[in-house]
Amino acid sequence: MKRARARRSGSRAITKYRTRTITKTRRVHVGGGRRRGRSRRHSGGGIKMLHLALASAGVAYLTSAKGPATVKDMVNKVPGAKTFGAPAALGVACLAIDKFVKPNKWLKLAGYAGIVAAAMKVGEQGSGFKWVGDEYDMAGDDDMAGDDDMADVGDDDIGDDDIGDDE
Repeated sequence: MKRARARRSGSRAITKYRTRTITKTRRVHVGGGRRRGRSRRHSGGGIKMLHLALASAGVAYLTSAKGPATVKDMVNKVPGAKTFGAPAALGVACLAIDKFVKPNKWLKLAGYAGIVAAAMKVGEQGSGFKWVGDEYDMAGDDDMAGDDDMADVGDDDIGDDDIGDDE
């Protein structure tokens, strides 16, 4: 009998026969049946009323007559403080800081208290609600016709060097 000759292309001659088994993986979903809605234990929690009350008390103290004068002065400069009241303006400012600058639980709660104070003020006034504060006239307030320092614009010597003039 002739013996099988080895190939010279780098492959080996077959010396053993091996049975190759091909397996196919089947994915089976083991579930708990149909979905039954959201469970209460995964609701994420809510606002604690004690914390909201403490934040509201803090906002009320800061804007009261016994609170710091610097806070009252700054809050009165916020747009809407005359219309909705100082506690509402401070609360909305706190909510804006929480949203856009640095998230903080107490700032958010103070903001909620401010929104409630503003809603109470709107409900108190009813259909007679009016914006109280600065009225902005879009056409006339930004006019610079009456400014005295703008009259001498043509007399400035800035940029009037004679470099490059051929006359």
